[in-house]
Amino acid sequence: MKRVIIILIAVLSIGLQNIVGKANAQGAGTEWHVSVKGNDANAGTAAAPFRTINKAAQTAQTGDIITVHAGTYRECVSPPRSGVVYRAAPKEHVEIKGSERITSWEKVNKNVWKVRLPNSFFGNHNPYRTLIRGTGDVNGWFDGYKRIHHTGGVFLNGKALYEKTTLDEVIDPQPMEHDPKGSILTWYCSSDNEKTTIYANFQGVNPNRKPTEISVRESCFYPNITGVNNLTVRGFHFSQAATQWAPPSQGLGQVGIIATRWSKGWIIENNTVFNSRCAGITLGYTPEWFTEGNKMIWDANTVGSHIVRGNEIAWCEQAGICGQFGALNSVIEDNVIHDIWVQRQFGGYEIAGIKFHAANDAVIRHNKIFRCLRGIWIDMPGNQGLRITQNLLYNNLENAGDLMVEGLNGPFIVDNNIFASPWTIWDGGSSGLYVHNLFGGQFWVYRDKNRKIPFYHPHSTATIGQASFLSGGNAYRNNLFMQGTQDVVRQIKVKGYTPQKSMSYDLNNYSPPEDLPISVAGNVYSGKAKPAAGEESRALDNAGWILEEDGDKVYITITAQGLEKLLGEIISSWNVDALEPGTRKFESSDGSNIVFDKDYLGNTRSSKPLPGPFFDVGKKIRIW
Repeated sequence: MKRVIIILIAVLSIGLQNIVGKANAQGAGTEWHVSVKGNDANAGTAAAPFRTINKAAQTAQTGDIITVHAGTYRECVSPPRSGVVYRAAPKEHVEIKGSERITSWEKVNKNVWKVRLPNSFFGNHNPYRTLIRGTGDVNGWFDGYKRIHHTGGVFLNGKALYEKTTLDEVIDPQPMEHDPKGSILTWYCSSDNEKTTIYANFQGVNPNRKPTEISVRESCFYPNITGVNNLTVRGFHFSQAATQWAPPSQGLGQVGIIATRWSKGWIIENNTVFNSRCAGITLGYTPEWFTEGNKMIWDANTVGSHIVRGNEIAWCEQAGICGQFGALNSVIEDNVIHDIWVQRQFGGYEIAGIKFHAANDAVIRHNKIFRCLRGIWIDMPGNQGLRITQNLLYNNLENAGDLMVEGLNGPFIVDNNIFASPWTIWDGGSSGLYVHNLFGGQFWVYRDKNRKIPFYHPHSTATIGQASFLSGGNAYRNNLFMQGTQDVVRQIKVKGYTPQKSMSYDLNNYSPPEDLPISVAGNVYSGKAKPAAGEESRALDNAGWILEEDGDKVYITITAQGLEKLLGEIISSWNVDALEPGTRKFESSDGSNIVFDKDYLGNTRSSKPLPGPFFDVGKKIRIW
């Protein structure tokens, strides 16, 4: 009997440990399981999983976890409740696609195939009858290059084909300079009230024998209502959604492959987001953003405070991450964003790796952004309290560049970044603090004094007043202005973007009294970059840098003999005066002082630091 009691106690103990462990792992909620081998009539347990993620979403309550197992799920997940974790099962490959596989292609000639589908195949939204469009001011900042574009897309082996406006262009496609091989894979669509026909040139490939897909859903993860807060979306592979142009204007909203709608507190981490027709991840508003008549409800209790980290976002034709007002208090970190606007078939004023409007008190930290039209574009209004730090930007397109600030009246901070594209900064802002950056390309200063921009109480969305759209008024401390000694890739001229006459490798394009005065100290210049007017001459001869890629790794070698003799001072944000408008401080989003005593890699600087983003140079440094 004693032995039986001991065994029973041991079994109960193990069972209790399992229960406690499960509760701790899940926050005391229930874990629901989804599998491609499941059934929505099941109980949703590990032994009897659901078949669709949406069934789990409708079932899960606040505090629950939805674990999705390996396979491909062709659905748009519409979460109805706050506080749920959506995750791919650990070490399992889970695809959520906005597309459907098509295996009924009919051969037209050697290269061209067609498929005819009933319009009912697409449900309530047919992307081959829906045009990409803008709305609101300036046509929603969209430029269709005088042709039509549909939100749908055709994919062969995961690669997007190029849409054409006539069948003849599909039958006899002409290569484009920037992508001569990919651009002859083409498609065209036509439809009537009953059927949609898609023609595609697969260049000799039988599409019924290869993975061939067409976009049918507008998004892959998107709530049907606003205010679905505190979600986690982790570890999925999202792709191939028929997203609409996402402008900062009413009417269309901002719908990406993953879209937060008007919400707060999401964690979007460790996903891949590929092949969006327009935007990848959106943190912006929807048509519901105006409530209570014409009053906009925009505050930290309503929206923002998102974390977007560790994602790879690529092959989107508008933006990797974008958002109007919704990035308030958010952190965007450790993401790899590349190949944005690769087909270049339409343009507009919302195209970038990251494009935010009104990202007050947000942090954009340690992201790798390359092969985009623009790297980071921060646009009016607001962005007060924004910090851009420890980012690596390179190979972004000529005449567009790494960082564009438009209509910012600060204070905002840009520190410890590597800007290595031929066009480094497009500056249309004021009251920015630039500290310990490497500026490897050219500057252009933009002015538009006819526009007025609101500015805010510190760490708030409550406005104080409006200020003119001014340039200058920035402080530059301990930066390294140094042109690279080689191009990483051949730069390609971009349609619609012409070289600016007033460009330089330094700060000499600011023109007081036309611009606000700038404040400079501790900067070092080399090559074509020269000290600003009235600045102490701190120049180097025969200095430069080389950027090298080795797979996903990136290295930089900086040659700067004599740099060790041009040391600066440790910079503290509260010790630098913010210029117009007002006398507000440069500081972190929580209102504290920032001491810039850590470099791009997190190393501690000496009390007399080198200019630029590194505490030491002269050797090959891995920067990603």
